[in-house]
Amino acid sequence: MITPADTEVPDPEVAREVPQGRWTARLLASLISMVLVLEVLSASLTMVAVGLPRIVAEYHTTQGAWLSAAYMLVGAVISPLVGKLADMHGKRKLLLIMMVLATVGAVVSASAPTYGLMITGRTLQGFLTPAMFLVYSLIRDVFPRNKVALSVSISMSGLGVFTAVSPYVTAWVLDHWGFRGIFWIIAVCLPILVVMISLTTPETSVRVRSRVDLLGAVLFAIGLSGILVGVSFGPTWGWGSTSTVTYFVVGAVVLAVWVVSALRLRDPLIDIRYFRRRPLFLTAVTAGLAYGSTQSFTTVLPILCMTPAALGLGYGLGLDAFGFAPILAAFGIALAVGGFIVGKLVRYIEARMLLGLGLLLIGLGAVLTAVEHENRGLLIVFATLVGLGMGFGVSSVPNLVIAAVPAQVQASVASVIVVVTSTGSAVLPVAVFAVLNSHIATAAQGHVLYSGSGMNLAFVIPAACAFFGMIVSFAVRWRIRG
Repeated sequence: MITPADTEVPDPEVAREVPQGRWTARLLASLISMVLVLEVLSASLTMVAVGLPRIVAEYHTTQGAWLSAAYMLVGAVISPLVGKLADMHGKRKLLLIMMVLATVGAVVSASAPTYGLMITGRTLQGFLTPAMFLVYSLIRDVFPRNKVALSVSISMSGLGVFTAVSPYVTAWVLDHWGFRGIFWIIAVCLPILVVMISLTTPETSVRVRSRVDLLGAVLFAIGLSGILVGVSFGPTWGWGSTSTVTYFVVGAVVLAVWVVSALRLRDPLIDIRYFRRRPLFLTAVTAGLAYGSTQSFTTVLPILCMTPAALGLGYGLGLDAFGFAPILAAFGIALAVGGFIVGKLVRYIEARMLLGLGLLLIGLGAVLTAVEHENRGLLIVFATLVGLGMGFGVSSVPNLVIAAVPAQVQASVASVIVVVTSTGSAVLPVAVFAVLNSHIATAAQGHVLYSGSGMNLAFVIPAACAFFGMIVSFAVRWRIRG
């Protein structure tokens, strides 16, 4: 909750707006360094998605979903915590700390001899997730006010460009250095950017006095992790086994304790009382479905495309990383285009309708992939649909949040929405892989191969979730007034 104590400004001179100014070499270097941080954040997801088939083959595992789930789960837990600490102790300081932790994680993943250590490294890399809002906050606080809008726009468009070219960069890295090269690149780039930001970007003012809900963070992480482990390993252990049931029960009980704690605390990690407001609740649900469906699609798609067709599983194009690159590049370009379209239309069409249209496109792309996946040209079209839909979603959700709450609590509410979208991006891929692991066709030389029916379901599930979100957006009235 936001209280007068939370928003007290200790020094009016420190809190004043940065006056107008011109571009200088230091300001340009600061912008470039922060944009590159967001590029590394993008690479942490897209490059690992392309390298997923080689990683799971190397470790002979069926738990490939945890490469993204661990990353997203950490992002969901720490984003509100980091946001609060950044307001208390300085945004640049927290950004640098997150980058250092992510660097350690990249080194661990790059050198991991076991899949457990690989996941440990990915968990630490998830600490880079808050960089998204920390970078924007720094630009807002320390850049001249006449340069803020342009700088933020450059940051966003930079992400779109890298999403388009990253498949080709990843293909080159995989061919020359293997999948470990992906993590070594991250481990080398982040320390360089730490130095650049330290030298070029001033610290923002300390503006908020608040309390940190560490207990809430621990309870949320344990509860959600318990349920995810139960879903992920249920097909292996048996859904009625003692281990599976124990994880489900412990996870549910801990989450229930967390909810009670969040409702009673004055300043909880995640103020779930926001969800009593119908517009915010529906925004969170539809946003979580959009992000989760898209993450599931992009996680499974490389496996479908890179499986050899000669195996006769009913799917597989036998593509290498370079062959798969145009498909993911089409997705990235379409995502950027979708965001641009929403920016032009949102003044004339309700944001919830645009979000619903985005969910419709995501669902269509996923279900068409389930029906027809033996032609690379068609897969490029289907990936374009999903990317366009995700672009609609990414740009519509902030507009819904802006319209739903007053300005003084928009940052807090935005962090809650980030938690929901990150959680959706973690949970749904794990559920999809649980279904895949119930449809294993064979294991050739330690490599797990899924049946054609299992692969179809892996795309039908995110399609169904997207269509459900579309219905909520179109059919349920939740227009915000005032």
